[in-house]
Amino acid sequence: MGWIAALLAGGVLLFNSKATPARVGEEIEKSLRQKYPQSQINVEVRGKRGLNVTRGKFKSVRVQMSNVSSNGDGLLQISAVNKARKAGRIGQLSFGLRDFDLNGVPIQSADVTWNDVVYDLKSLKDNSKLELQSVGQGNAKIVVAAASLQALLEARDSGIQKPKVLLRNGRIELSGEREVPLLGVQPFSLNARLESRNGNEIWLADSRATVAGAPLPSAFLEPLLKGFNPIYRFELNEKWPFRALLQEVRVLDDTLQIDAALTFIPASETPQIAPVPAASAPAATPQTVVAPA
Repeated sequence: MGWIAALLAGGVLLFNSKATPARVGEEIEKSLRQKYPQSQINVEVRGKRGLNVTRGKFKSVRVQMSNVSSNGDGLLQISAVNKARKAGRIGQLSFGLRDFDLNGVPIQSADVTWNDVVYDLKSLKDNSKLELQSVGQGNAKIVVAAASLQALLEARDSGIQKPKVLLRNGRIELSGEREVPLLGVQPFSLNARLESRNGNEIWLADSRATVAGAPLPSAFLEPLLKGFNPIYRFELNEKWPFRALLQEVRVLDDTLQIDAALTFIPASETPQIAPVPAASAPAATPQTVVAPA
């Protein structure tokens, strides 16, 4: 979702003493439409006119977009700084997305809100970089359709043929076919509860499975689940100064609904790793690498 950093591009760069929040919103819309001509876009900026606009201070900025392609280039960078050279402020920064792609997964909708955003206005004007000094607690509400989870499972080497996913009664139901020794291809079904683990992952839990109508023993079920878990991983751009923590996962109306908290990582907390001189570097120790699901 690197495009989010572009949402201020059109308006902020054109500040002048006669600018109004409405005019800033129009310029943001214009900039985003040039980058995403196939998208439906609406931007609403609220605040005082005149000096507040010149100083990059707004009560709220709200961006709504649908049919967003994530393949655009030239997006603004976003990072954390210890202290803004010239601080701009946004009381509430929020956006709503419909029908877009996140790390290769089609997302039905996403609504994200950040409060008390302090950013470096000079850096944005001079270098087209969105550098954040501080951000209050944020939250995200993500809706993923069952069809998107089905596409994820089809892309995995799970041994399940023709997978079909249903989300209902608070659980996920997976049906398909599976090769069984001596019996050939047989009907397969899996019913499980979805729960959050490890901060940003969603796993199958309390699982039950059948093959050819007979219950699958746990000794065979556990290895199978390793091919599925985690079934979904909520990941932000790894360069962004935010940490995502899943708070609630719900199944409703054949969709997976995710609530997450987004916590800002100040520049002072960014790890600083000093390079090891080649002459004194220790010999590498063999490690076991586990491929992601």
